[in-house]
Amino acid sequence: MNIRFLFTSLLSLTTIFTMFSCGSDEEPIANFSIENNGCSAPCTISFTDNSLGDNLSYQWDFGDGSASTDKNPSHVYNSQGSWEVTHNARNDAGFSQIKKTVNIN
Repeated sequence: MNIRFLFTSLLSLTTIFTMFSCGSDEEPIANFSIENNGCSAPCTISFTDNSLGDNLSYQWDFGDGSASTDKNPSHVYNSQGSWEVTHNARNDAGFSQIKKTVNIN
């Protein structure tokens, strides 16, 4: 077997293997920011995902019975109160959750 052919074949195999092993091996770290916190009802709050990790899926619970799977959702709060928002980030390597409070005047 020709050495040049062997090297080229091995290099091609390595490239193919690398292309197909793209799964995430690090657990996510959930985080988010809140825009317009403290506004008066009815009020639209925007949430921005700041989670760390690859290939993430999202689950939001806005604390008032509403939910979303968008990465950066907005939500209308129609009444005064403090609402605990739960944000989950998930990938093949694991799951992370963080909670923050939204205050509506």
